Amino acid sequence: MSRELIGDCGYIVGERGYFERINKESGLSDIIHFSPSHHYYDGIRDFCDDISSVISDVYSDAKNNAKVMNFIDERDRQETINIVEGLNEICKMWSRSSSDADRAVSILSLSSSETRLKSGYRISEIEKAVKKVKSGSYSGVSGSEKIRLIEKVISSSVIKAADGDSNKLAFLLDVEQGRGDNFLSDVLKKYEYDENPRGYTGRGGKVMCSREYNSNILSEAFGNASLGSSSYGYSKRYASILEKQLDYIFKEIEDDINKGIRNRDYILDSNGETLNAAIDQLEKIGLSCYGLKSKVGVLMWFAGGNSRDILNLQRNLNKLGFRGEGSSLKEDGVFGQRTSSALEKFLEHLTRTSFRSLSWSTIWIDPLQTDLTGIRHDYKITKNGEKYLQLLFEERSKPVMRLDRHPYGKNRDFPHINVSAFDDFTERQRLNAKKWDHFGISNKAYEALKNFDHSAKVIKVAGKTLLVTGVIADTISLGKTVESDLKDADRKLGKTAGTEIVRIAGSWTGSAIGAKYGSMLGASVGTAALPGIGTAVGGIAGGLIGATVLGIAGSYSGELAEYIIDISELE
Repeated sequence: MSRELIGDCGYIVGERGYFERINKESGLSDIIHFSPSHHYYDGIRDFCDDISSVISDVYSDAKNNAKVMNFIDERDRQETINIVEGLNEICKMWSRSSSDADRAVSILSLSSSETRLKSGYRISEIEKAVKKVKSGSYSGVSGSEKIRLIEKVISSSVIKAADGDSNKLAFLLDVEQGRGDNFLSDVLKKYEYDENPRGYTGRGGKVMCSREYNSNILSEAFGNASLGSSSYGYSKRYASILEKQLDYIFKEIEDDINKGIRNRDYILDSNGETLNAAIDQLEKIGLSCYGLKSKVGVLMWFAGGNSRDILNLQRNLNKLGFRGEGSSLKEDGVFGQRTSSALEKFLEHLTRTSFRSLSWSTIWIDPLQTDLTGIRHDYKITKNGEKYLQLLFEERSKPVMRLDRHPYGKNRDFPHINVSAFDDFTERQRLNAKKWDHFGISNKAYEALKNFDHSAKVIKVAGKTLLVTGVIADTISLGKTVESDLKDADRKLGKTAGTEIVRIAGSWTGSAIGAKYGSMLGASVGTAALPGIGTAVGGIAGGLIGATVLGIAGSYSGELAEYIIDISELE
């Protein structure tokens, strides 16, 4: 059964909730905010701008702490480098690379001139000197005095700083080892860093390149989301993870669209437009969506209409054998191309098919014409509520014909007609009445006669005037009603079914011309049982009762002949 397309995520494809759901399932919405939820390129663009801003913050932090960068643990610096490079890969993927990324990496990797030590000595030699300052035992020199002495040396000289004190001179010479003031400056900077690393922080107040600092970078970039579980110190593949998440979204959309085409489901115009917009956004990101929008177009065949009317129309068309393309129509209450095609074929049959003609001299069918004949119809209601049709003559209460149904002989259920004659009837009329009294009829004929008060439609089509009843009348009326309800301004169904070629002129009321199963009651008894020679009641000699209970064979061999008679000559 065709229905509005629902994705595997459980939401109607193209609606806001659909995109929100697949974004959530992919994990992408935990990282990137999309507003609206299908604007993938716009969301990625803004996300890259945010990432670039985070990288710039790291560069600023690195620049501010360049002088102590040599003293930061190499593994911590490398982790920060890997994060910056991983973030920049995201920007590069969508052509928004950050120039600050390379600058930050240059400082963090100690390639920048800003990170060079004053003395040029190895960090290991500086660390040995710092160890002497921290734990070396020098008689007459306190810990706090050691730092003051080194500061004096940097601003003057070793001799001046010692000021004639042999103990102080010994300490300074042991630490300086003839390497000069710049070496002592590096030693002092290393000592200060070791004593107070929190004095060298970045944004968020975290120690530069510490695990807390690196975690803070990721929080600013991705919020609470975790992009992979790459080990500390190894390269980060954030871009690859995001790419997989976007591929997941694309695959979900593609699979749902293909499923909808297989099931002959539909997408409302508004949702189809949103879906196409999403596909455009994915293409701008760089995903190949070739042919996907044309598939969305295939699904945008729904043209609205009253689903109950459409369902009844589909049932009628199936009953009459008009099936559009392929097998029977799906009776789903959705007006699509196949239903439109079936309705068009049905109407074409009306225009090109010759049906049995009816004229005033035709004995097959005539209306009761009560004013001329005095024949009228009524119903007998039994105690158990059964309703039986009967024909009455003038003001007489005794019916001349009555529909009946009850067990008879070996028949447990015996539908039949009862025909009576009055005293003033001719001998021939009385004989014929006796002949047709208690005449067995089929269940179909019984049902047709029972529904005598159903008016037939008169339609104008292709220069002909046709009398239609039953499913044909219903199908024409439904077809016109459905088409008037359709919202198909874009003509997505192609050529319309064309019910405008059929004009319903009105109903032939009071006579119930029921072509189905024959000529119905207008001539069901005929002049053999009813008076009125020359009237439109007809005659039994023409087999009118037989026509009523057995049906008329039209010139068209299909179902339509049972419902349609050409009454053009009666106009």
